[in-house]
Amino acid sequence: MVTLLNPEIPYEAALLEREKATAQRHGIELRSFPMSSILGQRFGDEYDRSASAAADAIASSSAKVYLHCYLGMHRIQVVRDLLAERGVEAGRYAIRAGERDEAAVALDAAEKASNEGRHQDALDQLSKIPAAGLTDNAHLLIGWSHYRLNRIAEARNAFAVVQQRNPGHAGALTGLGYCVYRDGNHAEAERRFSEAVSAEPNSADALTGLGLTTLRLGNRDEARRHLSAALKLAPGNEEARDALARAGGPLP
Repeated sequence: MVTLLNPEIPYEAALLEREKATAQRHGIELRSFPMSSILGQRFGDEYDRSASAAADAIASSSAKVYLHCYLGMHRIQVVRDLLAERGVEAGRYAIRAGERDEAAVALDAAEKASNEGRHQDALDQLSKIPAAGLTDNAHLLIGWSHYRLNRIAEARNAFAVVQQRNPGHAGALTGLGYCVYRDGNHAEAERRFSEAVSAEPNSADALTGLGLTTLRLGNRDEARRHLSAALKLAPGNEEARDALARAGGPLP
């Protein structure tokens, strides 16, 4: 079995741990190739490398392999496209009609649009979900879509909804950190990013934000430490790489 869940995301980490236990109980080999960071925000090269490695693992197996991801159908399609390029036939297991509601379908479509840079299309898809049915994941995607469309006030509102529900949510704290960073409030951004890193130490997004902020505040050594840590987690993070160069390069 090949899974594309990302253990750096708290809600996916819980699913992955459950999946590992189930696979072990039934004697199934489970291989993990994470393909996301914060919901819907891919780290280009790392995302593509994971997809390629997953496709290689499947193509090299002589047994039947089940490829899946609970929360990102677009990730499955990326790997399936790579398998097609390698001449590997892949069938599709379709759940029975009616088992996935309209909200889940809309969220899948929104995440796919966001990954392709179509952020207004993502928001249009999410608008199909009744307000009462919007999950934390949906609110985060709304926040990042607005953020990338330079609608910082709307982004802040979406992230704030998640933080109000769960004050220690690393994704919400990270999103709010980037919003206040864009506003030029670097002291507040540092506080938000620090809280996010405390909640999720392996969040490359939060570490990048903390590095950018401490660099702005003139703490070059601290910035280098955070940015170096972010790049270890996500080598394809060009924003962190560029900031690290401005901070004086990698730590010795």
